[in-house]
Amino acid sequence: METLKFGKICTPSELVEGTIVNATRIVSSFGGGMGGARNTYYALMVDNTMKPLETTIKTVDGRTIKLGYKFIVSQEEVRLLKIIHDVTDHRNYNVDNSRRVKKAVTTEYHVLYGNEEFEITNEYIRRVGKNDRVIFSDVNVEK
Repeated sequence: METLKFGKICTPSELVEGTIVNATRIVSSFGGGMGGARNTYYALMVDNTMKPLETTIKTVDGRTIKLGYKFIVSQEEVRLLKIIHDVTDHRNYNVDNSRRVKKAVTTEYHVLYGNEEFEITNEYIRRVGKNDRVIFSDVNVEK
């Protein structure tokens, strides 16, 4: 099996942290027959206490969503690789003082299927093919 490589998203930047987070991949349907719409959620918390009626989930992007239980097509346990990048140097590269930022941090979640092996390196890696697994990305900027 090929090892997936994850690294810096831009240069200059720093790779701060990479951790594994367990999550549930939920596919829900909105009806409409064979051509019906569907959506995929990656939930950190699934509450099935109202199981015959609805399921409440907390997604990786912080939303709390209530799903009608009969519209859930599948649930699958997955691993998410959470990578935090400090991109302050990249944001401040070649800009004047009025546009400089104190801190810029990007948090990304990548999905890992099964027992896929991965490696986190401190070098820039282009995201194409198997390395493009981002399901959610968030940037926090402090000016």
